[in-house]
Amino acid sequence: MKQRHCTKINRLSSRQNKTKMLRLIHGDVYCGVRLKKFKMTEIDTCIRCFEKETIKHLLVECPYTKEIWNQLGMDSNDIKNVICTHLTKEELEMHADLLSSIVFRKNTLPTTTLMELTYLKYSKGLCRNNKIKDIAKSVIDNYNSNGIWH
Repeated sequence: MKQRHCTKINRLSSRQNKTKMLRLIHGDVYCGVRLKKFKMTEIDTCIRCFEKETIKHLLVECPYTKEIWNQLGMDSNDIKNVICTHLTKEELEMHADLLSSIVFRKNTLPTTTLMELTYLKYSKGLCRNNKIKDIAKSVIDNYNSNGIWH
């Protein structure tokens, strides 16, 4: 199963997204619990909700990420569903960027702002792939007309 995910992730055009997604599926995330274990910090709590910060917490348990998955119309109870390797290459590229913001950059922006900024980057040409631009524009248009991100 992991092999199939890695193959799809390796096709992403952004080296940063590719690296972070591979780190994520292999559990190489410096969450609060890991940082405390390696004595890199004295606290192991999430900066968003102050619960114990594990990889699972960052992906599916934190109220902040639950809100994002809810706005995207996703079932946030399953990590495999959240990592979304079932998406097309173009959708996965944007989703990987969103995951990177949530897990590695630990953004605390309002969820709608984070999602809007992520999709705007792609709709304005962050990537040379026109299909990604079109999908991002479509998602933004859908949000502007219906108030939903999916």
